[in-house]
Amino acid sequence: MKVVNVIGGLGNQMFQYAFALSLRKFYDDDIYLDIHHFKGYKLHNGFEIKNLFPEANLEIIEAKKLKDITYVVPNYTLSRIVRKFLKKKQTEYIEKRNYSFDKNVYLIQGDCYYEGYWQAMQYYLPIKEEIVHHFKPKKFSDYSLSILKLIDRTNSVGIHVRRGDYLKEKDFQGICDISYYKNSIQYLKERSPIDKFYIFSNDLVWCKDNIIPLIDGYDFELVTGNSGECSYMDMFLMSHCKYLIIANSSFSWWGAFLNQRIENKVLAPSVWTNSRDASAIYDSKWIKK
Repeated sequence: MKVVNVIGGLGNQMFQYAFALSLRKFYDDDIYLDIHHFKGYKLHNGFEIKNLFPEANLEIIEAKKLKDITYVVPNYTLSRIVRKFLKKKQTEYIEKRNYSFDKNVYLIQGDCYYEGYWQAMQYYLPIKEEIVHHFKPKKFSDYSLSILKLIDRTNSVGIHVRRGDYLKEKDFQGICDISYYKNSIQYLKERSPIDKFYIFSNDLVWCKDNIIPLIDGYDFELVTGNSGECSYMDMFLMSHCKYLIIANSSFSWWGAFLNQRIENKVLAPSVWTNSRDASAIYDSKWIKK
């Protein structure tokens, strides 16, 4: 069997789930998800995949079945401590470097426990159609459905601004600054027919003061109706926009990857993280700014 550890916010969970799908393409083994580390994990909203996506049908493994292939510590904080002091088991495959593609993950014989975030485009492009199927939301809220109808029938530009926790993370600070959004908006204005901008953010007050002035005369909408358990709807509204200006976040990445509009243009920051090369996370068709 092959088991993929799942942890983090929704965007990272989607990477790990999709990675498990990619393993299923290469192996005849049973493929499972391990979610027991969410106990004691205080960030984000817990394990969300099964609640949000009815087509997501990969099986979740029971902790007692894991004892032969990994250390079973059903608490996030304690598991991180154990990982620091205990030697990696032969049946464990720990991601060597995030934001990179590792072909060796498909060459492992026998049982294996995979731990990592697996944020490289090459894992997913070959099975994009299957991933899109698995990540269909249950239904759009009335608010989101009204926005969706407008986005689908216009030359719509989605702008995603990630602030909040990113303001304190050295890995992500200063990348998607005002100049990035200014240059990206200007690029689209000069090359594309635009009907309306749709702004998605966890800091809409900041966007009112800083992003709206850059739009300068174009129609726009601050998407305000999706919060709490409905926050993920913003991702799927972004996935319907004709053009996208994304942030360096997994939430943004999925809004772009799931986009099915043939004429879609995605503008992305040329740097994804301050600490390492993340070139593998990009689609070659995306425009780096």
